[in-house]
Amino acid sequence: MTEVTAVPGTKIGILDVGHGNCTVLSFDSVGIMIDCPPAPAVVDYLRANGIQLVSDLIISHSHKDHYGGVKDLIEAGIDIGTLWFWDDQHAASDAYYRLRDVFVEARKAGAPFGRGFPHGDRDPLELAGVRVEFLGPRHEDRMIRGNANRLSVATRLASGDQGLVLLPSDLDHIGISKVLDDNNGRLGADWLVAPHHGGRISDSEETSARKMDELLSAVCPHSVIFSFGRGDGYELPREENVKRVRAAGCKVRCTQLSIHCATDQELSSLSYPDFHHPVAHGFKGESKSCCAGTVVLEAENDFRWPLGDAHDTFVDQVDPDNVVDSERRRPLCRRSLPLSVNNSVI
Repeated sequence: MTEVTAVPGTKIGILDVGHGNCTVLSFDSVGIMIDCPPAPAVVDYLRANGIQLVSDLIISHSHKDHYGGVKDLIEAGIDIGTLWFWDDQHAASDAYYRLRDVFVEARKAGAPFGRGFPHGDRDPLELAGVRVEFLGPRHEDRMIRGNANRLSVATRLASGDQGLVLLPSDLDHIGISKVLDDNNGRLGADWLVAPHHGGRISDSEETSARKMDELLSAVCPHSVIFSFGRGDGYELPREENVKRVRAAGCKVRCTQLSIHCATDQELSSLSYPDFHHPVAHGFKGESKSCCAGTVVLEAENDFRWPLGDAHDTFVDQVDPDNVVDSERRRPLCRRSLPLSVNNSVI
């Protein structure tokens, strides 16, 4: 019997930020954030929940869709306590230089924030009875040059003896293998945010499939979230990843409705029920492209998502089995297609 020790009122928000990742653990006016992409939904979510201080901001790695919104937080008047981030001297983008400027400007303003290095050997952070555990990379892993994805910081949110959410960021197959080896037996979580936004985690189709299966087996989630942006050019999530998630018996929850699941014309004909969280990148401007949208888990519900049935009903109207027009695309989470590696059918 698992036990949750979180304080009532504690929330975990897995935000729809388009192509990127952002998870916010919050209680009252304080939050811990894992990744901060350049999406208006990040600041909007903090404001909507009255979060004035991000006590700890963990940046998993040096790609813009994970750190590009840090300056936006500061300009919005959100205080940052400690920024957990590894330097990447091989990064040379304008966005990375803007992140460097954040440190310079804070120091000049006389309000420098703390700096932490997020490795798998350090103690967890904690807020309102929920731990943020650092799973990797370990400190010595950073001593050898590797690509940014491979060295992504993996974290797990847990309360008592219950794993709540596992966040592997953009780990590739080698990085996933290392996290699995280093954390044998303590990766279990109810929710898994799919690595690399549901994209391939290895150049080899077989290796990518095998590592995805190993990760699912180690975590045993009941639900997997694919965080991506419709029309972002990457055509995510990959069908193979969705099929493997379903073969593992997990629910598929996509932040946005993939182009694999509905055309733009079909999207415009959908009715959006009230279950969607109002703060979501998929509700930006006049466009509506949410599927599950922003998912908020609350301690009062043992961090279960009470809107799962409503999301399933929403997907029903996308599914051509439930409409007259049989030419419509069928959602990835409803298709019966063979797995490419072992040819089984789900």
